[in-house]
Amino acid sequence: MKKARLRMGKMQCPNCLGDAPSAAKACRHCGYAFSAEQLGGQAAFEQRINKAKPFAMALLLATVLGVGTCAYREATRPSTPAEIAANAQHEQSSAQFLARGSAGAIVKERMKNPAAFDLVEADANPAKMDDGQPGWIVAVTYRGTNSFGAVTTERALVWVDQTGNTPLKVVDVPGGSDEPE
Repeated sequence: MKKARLRMGKMQCPNCLGDAPSAAKACRHCGYAFSAEQLGGQAAFEQRINKAKPFAMALLLATVLGVGTCAYREATRPSTPAEIAANAQHEQSSAQFLARGSAGAIVKERMKNPAAFDLVEADANPAKMDDGQPGWIVAVTYRGTNSFGAVTTERALVWVDQTGNTPLKVVDVPGGSDEPE
C-alpha cells in the first residue's frame, strides 16, 4: 500500500491517492474504508498544526517587524561623508559619460551624411556656460565623408548642460585633417 500524505482538512487515500475530506470514513473515489488508526493519525496531525499556528504567526510577525525596522533604520540613517563623496563622484562620471554621448549624437545629426559618422574621441571636461551655469565642454573628434566622398577627420566643440543630456551649443573647429583610409 502507498504512503498517504497528511494535509490540513484533507486525507489522501492510501489505495488510490485520491483526496477525501478529513472527516470522511471512506474514499469517495475508490470506496476504500479508512481505519480508525488513519482517522486518529489525521486528527492528531491537524491538532498539532492548530497548536503550532499561533507560534508560526508570531514568528512571521516578528520577522516582518525586524526586517521592516532594519530597512527603516537604513533608509533614514544619515549618509557618511564617504558615501556622499562616492555618490557625487558617481553622478559626475555618469553626467560626463552622458555628455560625451549627447555631444557625439548632436554632431552626427548635423552632418550631411550621418551614416558615415565614426566617433574617434569625445573628451568631456567641466566648464561654465556663457550664462555662468555649470556644464560640460566636449571636444569631439570624428570621421565622416565630405561632399566629395572623401573621408575626413573633423573636430567640434559642444557645450552640454550639467546633467549631460542636453547639448546647448556646437562650434565646428576649422582645420580638421584629411586622412585617407
